[in-house]
Amino acid sequence: MIALIRKEYATQCDSRWLSRICCKIIENGHYISCDASTQKYLLEVVNKEGSTWEKELICRSKPFDFSKEEQRYMTTISLETFDKEQCDALFGERSILLLENSVYEWNVYKHIVDTYKRDRKHPNLIKKLSNAIDNRRLIYYHGGGWSQHQQHIEQHEVDTYKSVGKYKICALLDSDCPSENDIPKEKYKLYCYLCGDKYEDFTGYDSSKIYTLNQPNYIWHMWYKRSIENYFPNDSYISAGMDPSLITETGTQRDYVKITYKNIIGYDKDKLQVLAHTMSRQKYEDNLKHFNVNGEDLSEIQLFLLKLVRII
Repeated sequence: MIALIRKEYATQCDSRWLSRICCKIIENGHYISCDASTQKYLLEVVNKEGSTWEKELICRSKPFDFSKEEQRYMTTISLETFDKEQCDALFGERSILLLENSVYEWNVYKHIVDTYKRDRKHPNLIKKLSNAIDNRRLIYYHGGGWSQHQQHIEQHEVDTYKSVGKYKICALLDSDCPSENDIPKEKYKLYCYLCGDKYEDFTGYDSSKIYTLNQPNYIWHMWYKRSIENYFPNDSYISAGMDPSLITETGTQRDYVKITYKNIIGYDKDKLQVLAHTMSRQKYEDNLKHFNVNGEDLSEIQLFLLKLVRII
């Protein structure tokens, strides 16, 4: 994230708190956006109020230097928009990827991040995302199924994020579609909650609120195919020692088959991590839907990873 600090706001802050929040921003891998006069003032405040370690931290780090790419894709937050507790949560608390089944899925997504570190589109951003995972600034949370996601998010808002969870949480859902865009009606209420829509006025899913980086409320993603299992081609199942001969290899039908041990012999949820290790970036890219996002062509996984960049 990028913390925007204006001189007028900075000079009105308690200097001890301002020194502490600046060091917290830097320590947790965030940036500070300000003009030269404000930068000088912040350095003076930390030099006056900070510990020896904090003074060294702000001198050896480069919190004021970020690229245009980082400015475009990372979330910029003006400190003066929030109270002190919220600022502490925004720049001090870890970010969360809320998963339906974290026990089996988290290592898959960690592997995807690692696989995409040399992605041609945004390698520096993906490396930053990888560092956030390695340093545990981005962690997973077991949502226990999409039906419990809202409850978990609301609890985090109260306990940890002080009503700013929309900047720190990314929810990831299976679509569970038996055919394209045929999303189960049971998910309508959660969709409305995540998008900030009124459930009473719901008329149907708007994909422009899902497959975008400009989401109206929470940052979240729903796999376009039925579930993460549908993103692995048959040769990956074979490489992992499973038999997919009962399931079709190509076509949209393949994207919406419910994959179980019944149609892929030897498959079990605990094999997901093994499947991921058979995949390369190109193998993922060869079988992904693309979206036009702010004039840029992005594959679905590229889009998902940039959503994670927005919360770190």
